Amino acid sequence: MSRMPVQARSLKSMNRMLDAGEELVGLGGATSLKLELILERSGASTGSFYARFGSMSGFLDALHNRALERLSTAVGHAHREALGASSLDDALTAFCTVVVAAVNDHRTTFRFFVVEQAHESTFRAAGTRMQLEGREALFGIISPYLAAPKSTASKRRMDMVFRFINAMLFQQFMFTQSEISPLELSQKALIKEWVAVLVAGLAPIGLMELPASSPDGGELSQSRR
Repeated sequence: MSRMPVQARSLKSMNRMLDAGEELVGLGGATSLKLELILERSGASTGSFYARFGSMSGFLDALHNRALERLSTAVGHAHREALGASSLDDALTAFCTVVVAAVNDHRTTFRFFVVEQAHESTFRAAGTRMQLEGREALFGIISPYLAAPKSTASKRRMDMVFRFINAMLFQQFMFTQSEISPLELSQKALIKEWVAVLVAGLAPIGLMELPASSPDGGELSQSRR
């Protein structure tokens, strides 16, 4: 049987250690993140740990970077899905569905860094850059549906939509639904209600439908929603 290349084995070992770290912070936060427990869960050696991360601080950096990479990938995918939608409702639904799924899949890791590591300036700075990336992606999704996307009112309202989605995501990784409300909703139904609120918030500044294709392949004119 052929052996896995050294680089591939090293990457696999690194990911096992990071997976173990995520499991541990999910179990008990920072107090559970101990070297011996990481090694026990991952099956890695002490030498492998220090070769890959250098220190526990380096391990936290790698854990944080992986969390942001996952979220960035989700935002990129959500952006592409939303741009393929035919209405603002569908676009926001596509965006929220993908991003919420990513947050739910790694909720304990996001909660750990947002809450327990909030005092770390490097993590906050990287998180801020991620926020701005998400904000620009969302603006790119909403702008085509606005009558005057460059107006001050439109920019302000889009910013409010972004802040609202941020609050919704915070709710996702901080609480279960039952801790928020006795009203039980499926994830799909919850996102549908979120989108209804978002669209209603954008409506006063003037919404438009995307151009539709005409029979000869041209575009029909836009109409005010």
